[in-house]
Amino acid sequence: MEDEIALHYNGSSGHCVQGMESVIATVSGYHGLERFKLIKLINYTGASYVGAMAKSTTHLVCWRLEGRKYELAMKFGTIIVSHRWFEDCVKAGKRIPERHYIMKSGQQAGPLTWEVPDVGEKGSSLARKKGNVLSDLSYMCKPTRDAEMNAECTWPASSLLSENLYPALGTRIASHMIENFYGS
Repeated sequence: MEDEIALHYNGSSGHCVQGMESVIATVSGYHGLERFKLIKLINYTGASYVGAMAKSTTHLVCWRLEGRKYELAMKFGTIIVSHRWFEDCVKAGKRIPERHYIMKSGQQAGPLTWEVPDVGEKGSSLARKKGNVLSDLSYMCKPTRDAEMNAECTWPASSLLSENLYPALGTRIASHMIENFYGS
């Protein structure tokens, strides 16, 4: 499978699967390396990964069809798919219909088989180490004539950066205050 996926990967400029730019996905029930690989897979396709379930989330990938995110997805009408949908979109090189993957859990689909691609010599120094799962090119896309499409495939802004860490204080802590606190 890794060889099949590698055929669709452009190591020097990243990868986007045609049609995945509008997908905003979150995951539930995956842990450790499996969760890391799934998030990388989602970003690799050109979809956006978000950590929290929201009305704007278009897809939920569940290990089991249970839990808080699952309940919210049912309430919001979010599409619930197995991780296999993302893997098969990569293999096809385009977004494929979700109908065969809807309401299937990761547990039903079996283990995640996608591996973070080895980018070879063209990647960063971290990426040059074969098999290093910390290499990260998921924020990159193939060059396109449409600059807007390319912009949609970049890392989304982290919600953690704007999160109110101390709601009882009624104010956000500025980064310079945190730096002063920790003596950076």
